[in-house]
Amino acid sequence: LMEDDFLIKTPNYKRLREMYLKLDFRSFLMKIPKEDVNDTPIKTESNETDNLDSISHTSIEDTKIDNFEYKIIDDPYSMTEIIKNDEINYLFLELLHENYHTSEKIGFGLSNSTGNYYIPYDVALSSFDFQLFLGDKDIKKIVYDYKKMYVSLLEDDIILDGIIFDALLSSYIINPDLTKDDFSRIAYHYGNLDLDSDVSIYGGKGKEQLPFIEIYSKHISKKAHALSIIYPLELKEINANDQSFLLNEVEIPFSRVLGEMEHFGLRVDEKALDEYEKNILEELKQLEQVIYSLAGHE
Repeated sequence: LMEDDFLIKTPNYKRLREMYLKLDFRSFLMKIPKEDVNDTPIKTESNETDNLDSISHTSIEDTKIDNFEYKIIDDPYSMTEIIKNDEINYLFLELLHENYHTSEKIGFGLSNSTGNYYIPYDVALSSFDFQLFLGDKDIKKIVYDYKKMYVSLLEDDIILDGIIFDALLSSYIINPDLTKDDFSRIAYHYGNLDLDSDVSIYGGKGKEQLPFIEIYSKHISKKAHALSIIYPLELKEINANDQSFLLNEVEIPFSRVLGEMEHFGLRVDEKALDEYEKNILEELKQLEQVIYSLAGHE
């Protein structure tokens, strides 16, 4: 051993960040000095085969949203000033609880070229212009969890249309493991370390409570803005993996179908189901006799 082997060396923060992203070590990620991570995207070694290793993460500098600016919209008649009909709108509906059939709806995060906004749900409900925006199939919207949004809004007789990309479905197609946590995990995966987890804002599962509006309104606005960061990165991976047909022609349209099934239910033929049950029970009895015969006793 040489004397240099005992010297304390500066950590390779880029490689550490890559590992922490893979393992979802968020508290460690936050401790990495930002000044020590440059704008060079992190790429893994060519001989690594993990799915996560195949993803080139953008740099913290590219995706940090420090000094985040947003506006709370409390006037339902001002929606036309913030809605962009001729470009992509990044839209996030925040619910307080996990069960979207019964959860309180907090509000919308909206991000586009005019800025970042938080729209309380009651304000959105009272705005005819915003409801027209939600249901306009020609106004492009990028969301997170289309089915959840679709079903939640149907509860108030609001139609959601014009969805061209679902960041949740896209993440699941790229790497199912990414969707096992809340939205912040996907944001973290793509280098956005400035988005808090829902637990840190609302509390643990089953104990969720709204903090001050200054806290949760900013959190929801950041989610909408984060979609604008995640979208081009996920779209690039979807195209590179030749998965666009699966996302656009199967998953997104099917989300709406499933949402309508959840909301409206299904028609069933009770007599046919009863007859099917009788047939199944008869088959089970016959199988039992075969088993007893092979065993030599009951």
